[in-house]
Amino acid sequence: MFFLWDVVNCLSTVSEAFQQRDVTIADVYQELEAAKCILEKYKARDGPKLKMVIGLDEYNDKGQVLKGQSTSFTSYRKRLIDGLLKSLGSQFEVDENLMKAATIVKLELWPQLLSEDQDFGDDKVAVLLGKLAPALDAAGMDSNQIEPEFTRLKCLLYQSYPDIKSLSWETINRGMVAKCPNILALIDLVLTFPAGSVEAERGFSQMGIVKNDWRSCLLDSNLSDLLMVLLETPEVGEFDPSEAIHLWNSAGSRARRPNYMEDAGDVEEEEEEDFVPDEELQQLEDKANDDLAFSMPDD
Repeated sequence: MFFLWDVVNCLSTVSEAFQQRDVTIADVYQELEAAKCILEKYKARDGPKLKMVIGLDEYNDKGQVLKGQSTSFTSYRKRLIDGLLKSLGSQFEVDENLMKAATIVKLELWPQLLSEDQDFGDDKVAVLLGKLAPALDAAGMDSNQIEPEFTRLKCLLYQSYPDIKSLSWETINRGMVAKCPNILALIDLVLTFPAGSVEAERGFSQMGIVKNDWRSCLLDSNLSDLLMVLLETPEVGEFDPSEAIHLWNSAGSRARRPNYMEDAGDVEEEEEEDFVPDEELQQLEDKANDDLAFSMPDD
């Protein structure tokens, strides 16, 4: 049981990587390779959970008796690990060279200084170019300019930014797309490779929640808009509504009046301040009549 606990913990790390929304094929490849290395070690070494009980007759304060034969366990653990590794290999049949080359998109793996490795990434770009050049040419890019542009991109980045590892490709695209359009198109293509079917499964799950029995007549366009909001917009705690508010205020054929009800409330308060109770009004009328009668001459 404790051996299986270690194995499941190893595989759960791979599963969590697949469920990340911004995961790339490079991330998945690295997690798979790490999981394979860990499982290989578990053939002959005990994992952290198994080490807790190995050599004990009882476990925890309830006195649970541990059973099993060490000789048969050694044989079974090797068979189990071999079966898992075989399943992982057949489940994720990928071009290993392409997966290794795709790690070029992970900026945290780039050297801190360009002087440390002038030719960093050139071999990976060459592999990617050999696989993806037809797709890039079909999209109107010039694949022949990608390798020299990659060298130019590296020089510009290391000259412009002191810390390469803190950058994102979104920031790099905004600043460098006019100077290095072809290599950035290649990077974008690699980043858009689907690493799994998690996003598709999440989309179907959300669609079932949105288009329920009470909303079965939703138009396709409305359903698409609602799913776009649910799947692609930031979480409520991270959302900044300023841009949407400015758009709402400035758009439309008529001027917006966001303070309309507040202005109406102010008018009501002014009207209440000008209001005179009936009793005071009656007293004022009586006083006016008395003054008028006093001022009239007697016949």
